[in-house]
Amino acid sequence: MNKTEMEKKLAELREREEVIKQERSEVYEASLAADEGQKVIPDWLAQDAIEDHGQRFIQYPLTVNGIHHEEERVLRPALHRRGAKWVAVRSVNPKHGNKTYLGVLLGDMAQGVSASLNKDGVLSIGLGWHNPAMYVPDLHEVIFGSGSWWSPIEKPEDLRQITDADIQNVWYVRALKEMEQGTKPAEAISKAIV
Repeated sequence: MNKTEMEKKLAELREREEVIKQERSEVYEASLAADEGQKVIPDWLAQDAIEDHGQRFIQYPLTVNGIHHEEERVLRPALHRRGAKWVAVRSVNPKHGNKTYLGVLLGDMAQGVSASLNKDGVLSIGLGWHNPAMYVPDLHEVIFGSGSWWSPIEKPEDLRQITDADIQNVWYVRALKEMEQGTKPAEAISKAIV
């Protein structure tokens, strides 16, 4: 296919796309007006699609008319504790072995950044997926709660090894094992939290 043929084909596809978008909007509007049992899509999704005019994908070129960002901290105080706390940490990373380390709970640290461009061209940037972050001096690393088994150390007796038995006794591990055996999720969770 040469350049002229490709341009012609793209123009044809764009025309067909517009017809499909219009037909889809008509179906969404009919679904909004339909009785509850006759709807083909949830109202909130139909309304969003109609307002969005089917523009689910970025259309290039685009213009950024502004930038908005939340005044969010990368590291914020832990939701359930104030200040740095001592913790016992057992990383799930195989390179750390099955050893429990002494760590310091720094707070909840953002693990990701999100960005979105609204229909007015305003780029919104935010931090997200905050997770407990613990500095482990012996490893010279920050270990996240989502990548470890950990517990706060309030008194000397709390400084102990986190064992495989401790891990196997966590309710969601028990629930997962039940589901592996064919138990339905709701039933497995009910059994595990008792």
